[in-house]
Amino acid sequence: MKGTFDLKKWMYGTLAVFVFISLFEYPVRHWILAPMHPEIPSAAPESTMLLRIAIYLGRLIFSAVFAFVFTKGYEGKSGIGEGLRFGLWIGLLVYLPAFIPNIVGGISPADQLIVRTLLSLVESVLSGTVLSLVYRPNASARA
Repeated sequence: MKGTFDLKKWMYGTLAVFVFISLFEYPVRHWILAPMHPEIPSAAPESTMLLRIAIYLGRLIFSAVFAFVFTKGYEGKSGIGEGLRFGLWIGLLVYLPAFIPNIVGGISPADQLIVRTLLSLVESVLSGTVLSLVYRPNASARA
């Protein structure tokens, strides 16, 4: 599988990860993290829309890079296991270093940071799994 870059699969993978992350974040933010947050004053609608656009743009960039890095190391051997491992390593690379200064800085309560970091790791592992499903060899390629 190494050596060739399949643009179409990369685009499907990027879209799949983007949709998954967007769907995963809704219950995480509204049902798990929202009860942990203190009351936040409402922002002006213009700034809320700009923030929402920035969040989706950030997710799209993350999804594209996440899928691109996956393609560079994809071996096509272990299927879902490969996606699980990739998601775990990327999650540890991205979220663990971000956790350390946040916990030391005391910007948010420790329990909230721990829950957010663990949920981010789960999201990354599941995103890797979604990506491995997009990249799995089709039946004709396996035969």
